[in-house]
Amino acid sequence: MTDLMAQFKDQNVIRRKDYRKFLLYSVITHSTAFAGSVMTEMDNQLLFDEGVLVNGRLQVDKLMNLDLKHAYDEMMKMATKHRDLSFEMLWELASLVMRNTGTVYNTKSGPFNSNTGYFRRFNISADFGSRPYPTYQNLGAALDSFCTDINSARARIPASKVAESYKMSFDACLRLIDVYPWADGNGRMARLIMNYLQIERGLIPSFVDVRMKSEFFKAQVASRDSGNMEQFENFMMEQHSIYLQKTMEHYMRTKETEDGAVTEVRLTKRETAVMKQIKAGRNFTMAEIADRVGVLPHTVKRYLNHLQQMGMVEWVGSRKDGHWVAKI
Repeated sequence: MTDLMAQFKDQNVIRRKDYRKFLLYSVITHSTAFAGSVMTEMDNQLLFDEGVLVNGRLQVDKLMNLDLKHAYDEMMKMATKHRDLSFEMLWELASLVMRNTGTVYNTKSGPFNSNTGYFRRFNISADFGSRPYPTYQNLGAALDSFCTDINSARARIPASKVAESYKMSFDACLRLIDVYPWADGNGRMARLIMNYLQIERGLIPSFVDVRMKSEFFKAQVASRDSGNMEQFENFMMEQHSIYLQKTMEHYMRTKETEDGAVTEVRLTKRETAVMKQIKAGRNFTMAEIADRVGVLPHTVKRYLNHLQQMGMVEWVGSRKDGHWVAKI
C-alpha cells in the first residue's frame, strides 16, 4: 500500500484539476447507494455543482446526498483541526447526515426524531452475524470506549505508517457499525468517520464500490463472528488498492491541457501489445518485443518513445544493461 500511494502521488494524480472534488463525489455517491440511493456520480455532480436534480430521481435521494455532502464539508474542517473523536463530535456529524431524512420514533421514553443526530433510545437486533448490538442503556459506555480506543490509536500510530493508518480507519468503521449508535444512518456515519481518520493524515479517502456491497457485508460478518479485524481490513485494503490502480491507469490514458480540460489518450493496438509485453515483467529486449508484437525493432522504439512521453513506461538501469518497466 505504501508503494502504491507513493506511485499515486508521484504521478501527480491528486494535482489534477478537480480530482479531489470528484473523488469526494464518488465517496458520497457510493456511501448513499449502500443506503438505497440510486443517484449516480454524474447525478451528484449536477446536483452539487448546478443544483439540478435529474428527472426521475427521488427527492429523498436528493436530500440524502446533499445532507451527506454537508456532513463531509464539515468533517473536512474538523480534520484540519485534528479534533479528537468524542460523543459531541459524533452527534454533530450525525445531525448533518440525517438532517432532512430522519424518522420520528415512538419509544417508551417518548418520541424522538433521528434527524437530531441523537443516539437511539431503543434496543435493536443485529441484521446479520451473531454478536448483538449494545442496548441503548449501554451506548454511552460503548461510545466512550470506541472514542478512547481510536484516539489512543491516532496518538500511537504515526501518520507516516500508511498501511497501519488505513487499518486503523477500517477498524474504526467496523467498530462503529458494531456499536450501531443511531436509529438511522449508521453505515454512512461509519464510513464518514473512516474517511475522517484518513483525511486528517493526508491519505486518499477510501470507499467501497456499491457493486461490492455483498462482499463488504460478508467481510464485516466474518470479522465480527471471528473477533478478528483482519478479514475486514484485508477486504478494505484490497478495494482501496484496486481504486488507486484503476485511477492511475485512467490518468495515464488521459492528458490535461493548460486550461484544465482532460482528454483521453488512446493507444494503438500495437502500442497496447507492447505495453502487454512490458507488463509481463520478463525484461525483454527491444528485438524480443518486436518479434512478439510482429513489427520491426525501430517501430517498437517509436512506440516506446510515445509511451515514455505519456509516462506509461520508463527505462530502469544502465544504458547497456537496463530494461523497460511499466509505470501503471
